[in-house]
Amino acid sequence: PLPRHPPSPRKDLQPLSVSAKLPAGFAADAAAQTPGQTHLKRKFALTPAQLKALDYQRNIAVTASAGSGKTATLVERYIALLSSDPDIRVPQVLAITFTQKTASEMRQRIGTRLRELLAAAPTKEAAQRLQTLCDNLIGARISTIHAFCATLLRQYPVEAQVDPHFAVLEEVDAGILRTEAVHDTLERTALQ
Repeated sequence: PLPRHPPSPRKDLQPLSVSAKLPAGFAADAAAQTPGQTHLKRKFALTPAQLKALDYQRNIAVTASAGSGKTATLVERYIALLSSDPDIRVPQVLAITFTQKTASEMRQRIGTRLRELLAAAPTKEAAQRLQTLCDNLIGARISTIHAFCATLLRQYPVEAQVDPHFAVLEEVDAGILRTEAVHDTLERTALQ
C-alpha cells in the first residue's frame, strides 16, 4: 500500500529516477536516462512504494487515503505501460477506479502528462508515438468496475445470458426495489 500521507511538495523541480523500464526517447531528460530508468521532472518525488507500483510487469491494486498520490502513481504507471512497447495501443490498457469522478480525473491527468512528455520529446520518433497516444486517449478504457462490467456484458450478452438492452440499476432505484421486496415478503409471510 501507498503511504497514508501525501508526499511533501518540492519547491524546485528535481530529476526523479523511476525504475519503470521506459524505452529510450520517452524521458523528459533523455541525456540523463540510464537503461531501465528515466528521469521525469515532477513537482514532488514519488515514494518507494509509489515507484514500486510503476512496475507494469505485475498486476497491482493501489489503496491509500485521499491525497496520498494514488492517481498520480496510476497515471505514471499507465504511461510507463504504453511507453514500454510501440505495439501497445491505448484501448488495450484497462484502468479501473472506484468512482466516475476519479476515472475522469485520471483520463485528464494522463492527457496532461502525455502533452508534457510530448513537449519535451527528444526525438521525432518519441514525439510521433506520444502524439498517437494523445490522439487515441479518447478510446482509453478508464472506468469504474460497474461501467467496465456493463460494457463487457453488452459486448457478450448471449454468453452472459443477459438482455443486451439492460440498464444498470442506480442506487436510488435499488433502495426502492429493496423496500418493495421487503414489504412484499412480509405481506406474503403474514398471509400464510
